[in-house]
Amino acid sequence: MKTKKINVMLAVLSAFFIDANAQDGSFLNRFGYSISLQNVNRFDSNVLRLSNPTSDLTLGLYPAVTVRYLIQQPTVVEAGYVFGWDSYTASKFLNTNSHQFFMAVTHSFKPGLGITLLGSFVHSNQPDVLNQRSLYSIASFDQFREGIGVRMVVSTSTLVSFEYSIYQRMYDRLFVSVQDKQRDWQQRLGLHVFHAFSQETIGGANIGLIADNSNNPAYKYVEPFLKFYVSHSIGGGFLMQISDEVRGLLFSNRPVSNSIVTNRSDIINTFSIGFEKPISSYLALYGRYYLQRDFSNEPLRDFIDHSVNFGFRISFDKAVGPYSSNGTSSSVDGLAGNEVGSVNKAAVTMTNLGYEYLRKRLYDQALTYSLTAISLDPTIAQAHINAGIAYYKKGDVGNAIAQWKIALSLDPHNAKLADLIEKAEHESGGANNAH
Repeated sequence: MKTKKINVMLAVLSAFFIDANAQDGSFLNRFGYSISLQNVNRFDSNVLRLSNPTSDLTLGLYPAVTVRYLIQQPTVVEAGYVFGWDSYTASKFLNTNSHQFFMAVTHSFKPGLGITLLGSFVHSNQPDVLNQRSLYSIASFDQFREGIGVRMVVSTSTLVSFEYSIYQRMYDRLFVSVQDKQRDWQQRLGLHVFHAFSQETIGGANIGLIADNSNNPAYKYVEPFLKFYVSHSIGGGFLMQISDEVRGLLFSNRPVSNSIVTNRSDIINTFSIGFEKPISSYLALYGRYYLQRDFSNEPLRDFIDHSVNFGFRISFDKAVGPYSSNGTSSSVDGLAGNEVGSVNKAAVTMTNLGYEYLRKRLYDQALTYSLTAISLDPTIAQAHINAGIAYYKKGDVGNAIAQWKIALSLDPHNAKLADLIEKAEHESGGANNAH
């Protein structure tokens, strides 16, 4: 019986690299990737943007590929590309395509403490409509971003992350003067607090500030923001998401239309409620309703906007070490992954932390994080693997086998996992016979 248990433990160690020394250094073990396609369909009634008709349907596709490489056990480099395509049924002058390249390097100092250096480049354009609707041609731009993020675990259920980024945006068509194009330089500060209330319910808050300095005086502004969100698993694989966000826009040199001595200011509140349903380990469906109210001293902007987003996401992943995502997004705002990304990033973060606590042999914490990750996204095979290892180390072979079987259904080509289950079942049967 003792020999069987030793064999199972050796299989666990060799299959899932609990110890840093178990890494064999080969390229395949250090390499990971994700390939995804997100579809966004948006029904919009923005009365400011739309004059005739007063509603529009947007179709969007965002194929993306990301590669990750484990430099050494605590350090991962990540790079990727996203193509964005948006087509408007009625307002065709807003049709947009974009190219995004990003890169991030993440280093974990210890379980629950890590730092990320990130950068990106975006090229976004629309048809040349300068002579028709010049106001909207500002969407054509090149943008560079550099930033740093830090994440820290405060307790077994609370994670805090901080990010500082600099954005440099160069517009193609909107001119400051006859000779000069508009250039913006933007700084962003953000603090994100994530808390797992239970295995079924997680929540969080984002607070931050955006400061935009532009060579076009009308576009200099300060934007504080605050957002709360809650996600709850309601059974049957459905995940419900509710959020509310308040943003302020304070312009330093943009008079309102009915007063040349008063600068524009806005308070914009956006409430949303949505659902996500994983269909398989590769496919998820989602839908979300938005209600936006703009309280502005600019009469043209005082309006209520309704929109509905729905679509699907297809993804294929291969993890490297633990998942390299750490709660600090390396993607660019407004591109693929942001529709349902907050919950998925939280699930990956919990999976990563569960793995790190396994390496430190803190099995209670590892199990807490792994089960939280499963409640957020039951399609992450690594979360089930981590939970199974934690159960096994705590002496609960039955639950360990159950978690590993779920992981195998999500990753049916994992031969090491199948072998591990077989050995654990043999051990479990031997233990039952002994009684």
